[in-house]
Amino acid sequence: MVEKLSSTFRLSGNTVAYVFFSLLLYGFWLIVAGGVSVPILIVGIPVVLVPIVLFRWTYRALASSPIPLRFLFVIPFFVRTAVEMVKAAFTVAKWTLDLRHELRSWMFAYPTEIEDRLGLLLLSTAITLTPGTISVELDRIEGVLHIHALAPVGTTTEDVIRSVRILEVSLLRAVS
Repeated sequence: MVEKLSSTFRLSGNTVAYVFFSLLLYGFWLIVAGGVSVPILIVGIPVVLVPIVLFRWTYRALASSPIPLRFLFVIPFFVRTAVEMVKAAFTVAKWTLDLRHELRSWMFAYPTEIEDRLGLLLLSTAITLTPGTISVELDRIEGVLHIHALAPVGTTTEDVIRSVRILEVSLLRAVS
């Protein structure tokens, strides 16, 4: 009897992934709803379950791929991007407030190892959000980002590439 009950309530890998995916969507619903109250909690259940039930192929595609787990690898990228943004903001502020620094601006091509569309979007957005650099163009065929940089005279393209590479390496774990 006990064996029968334990085999009945045993969770398979797909069930765990389904529950994880549902809770992830429910958490996203709570963030979008902007608070937690009884009506929001009640409305959130069908908001999460209806798309999952109606579009089972979406669940199957996500549950059978490592996307939910890859999502966790994006978190270090966001943290790294935030740190680089703060560091660059202070650096650029120092350059502009100290009149002794003569600034130059230039463009260069950065060959990226990221092939995923979402990864390229995240990388180019992170570059643009980081003060002193802007993603100008993305050539997906060649795998090249064209970047505009603003830095003091004497700063080399390799110096800027090093800072962009820090962002790319932290993103590569999530998208490859």
